[in-house]
Amino acid sequence: MLALILVLALQDAPNQAEIEKAIKSGAEALLARIGPVLAGDASLNKGAGYEFSPLVLYTLVHSGIPLDHEEMQRLLGRVESTPLVSTYQVALTAAALAAINPAKYQDRLAQCAQYLVDYQAENGQWGYGDKYDFPPPAARGFREWWSERRGGDHAE
Repeated sequence: MLALILVLALQDAPNQAEIEKAIKSGAEALLARIGPVLAGDASLNKGAGYEFSPLVLYTLVHSGIPLDHEEMQRLLGRVESTPLVSTYQVALTAAALAAINPAKYQDRLAQCAQYLVDYQAENGQWGYGDKYDFPPPAARGFREWWSERRGGDHAE
């Protein structure tokens, strides 16, 4: 075991070009799978009930894929329109939208935050959550919904 650690320690670290090549290769592989992800491909979604679209979006954003890319637009549309249904999916949705444009997605980010607050247990852990019934943004604003949920107007 010590010999293996020594061999690994003496290896040269990858250079920046190798790192960027690996990131580009991984991003291209994900882009090629967006169609199946959006169609609910079980090999990516690991069965019914899991939604990995926000994780894929977050990864591609950080890989440098521009948002005007056709597949990115499809994936972003999926993330924006998918109901908030589980703690992991909500947290990843928040991370992806915050990485893209927190000001533009502030209402959806507030919904994600409220979901996570509501599903946090007294001991600080989180439950897995259920589907949340938020008002459609076009129907009324999040602030109005928030005020009603909290029992009236509160100082912000």
